[in-house]
Amino acid sequence: MAALSLSVLFDASTLVIIYGGLFLLGVGETFADNATTALTVLVVPRDRLGVANARLDATFTVGNQLVGPPLGGFLFALGSFAPFMTHAVALGAAAVVATRVVIQTRSDSIEARSEPASFLGETREGLAWVRRNAPIRTLVMAILTMNIAFSAAFATWVLYATDEIGLTTAQFGLLMTCSAIGGLTAPWLYPRTEAVLGIVRIVQVGFLIEAGVHLTLALTPSAPVVAITMVLFGAHTMIWGAAALSLRQNATPESLLGRVNGVYSTASIGGSALGSALGAVIAQLCGVTAGFWGAGVVMLLIAALSRRRVRDLATDVQAGS
Repeated sequence: MAALSLSVLFDASTLVIIYGGLFLLGVGETFADNATTALTVLVVPRDRLGVANARLDATFTVGNQLVGPPLGGFLFALGSFAPFMTHAVALGAAAVVATRVVIQTRSDSIEARSEPASFLGETREGLAWVRRNAPIRTLVMAILTMNIAFSAAFATWVLYATDEIGLTTAQFGLLMTCSAIGGLTAPWLYPRTEAVLGIVRIVQVGFLIEAGVHLTLALTPSAPVVAITMVLFGAHTMIWGAAALSLRQNATPESLLGRVNGVYSTASIGGSALGSALGAVIAQLCGVTAGFWGAGVVMLLIAALSRRRVRDLATDVQAGS
């Protein structure tokens, strides 16, 4: 990011430099996200993982969706290089802070290897473990299908907001913040929700909540209802994500956490990409709200088909604890 900011500052940036810098940033972010998921288990007590994950997600929401965009616009007004340079400084500061994290490596998380580790070998190992573990495999397939359905529905979000419910550009900007506002409640709501429902119920009920969100958006093209729905959806996504992550963290051997989370993240991001492409086709053929109808039905099917496997996952976690 520092090199990219300097190239912008001295008017030497090209598309190759910009795309190359953003590609490397994406690669680095992928490794950092995976490492964060794995390291959280080593520094947080198992019974507090859900709360920790909810707080991390809320921090991400504040930085990326609330503070980041307006700050970026302000910095860009000062100079086109300023957002990139600020990002570079922030990344450097984060790296320094990360070095101060004290990790207590558990003896049972270290596996003896008969041969040096390789990228492809460890990737195959993670895939093989997920393939053998039916409950985790179900979560991976669920997030893949969920994100295909979600992205197919929200691929035409701008058209839905402007054509179906008649929002202006400014009103659409306010609508975009609704889910982020809901997400900010996650650190406060999560421990209370877990105490009432438990992690497994959060995941199971979450499938039904997401189905309800999609069907509500399909049925009710009303701006106030849509805004309230998106606030609730923002809270739901953070709470559900923290619970699902906690289940994976508790059920996965520590030595495989990074690889298993990599498989899960690939399914999540891949589903979003496929869904976005599919959503454009669905909207063109069947209308803007068709994606929401389809996503609602898909989520109901996921809720029904995954119920037993998610319950089995909780049993595995309890047996291993």
